[in-house]
Amino acid sequence: MPALLHAIVSLSASIAQSAARHAAITLAGLLLSGTFLIASVAFFTLAAYRALAQSIGQVHAPLVVGTAYLVAALITALFLQRR
Repeated sequence: MPALLHAIVSLSASIAQSAARHAAITLAGLLLSGTFLIASVAFFTLAAYRALAQSIGQVHAPLVVGTAYLVAALITALFLQRR
C-alpha cells in the first residue's frame, strides 16, 4: 500500500509541476503580447494625432483623439454592464 501511495503522490506532484510550468509560460506570453499591443496603440494614436493636427489643427486634434478613446471606453463599459 505505501508503494501505491508513493506513486500517487509522485504522479500528482509531476502533474502539478507541469501545470505550473504551462501556466507560467502562458502568462509570460500574454504579458509580452499585451506589451506589444500597448506599444502598437501608442504609435497608432501618435500617427492619428499628427495626421489630424496637420489637417484640422492643433486645437481640435486632441479633442478628436480624446473623444475617440472616451467613446471606446463607454462602449466597453456598456458591454461589460450587459453581461
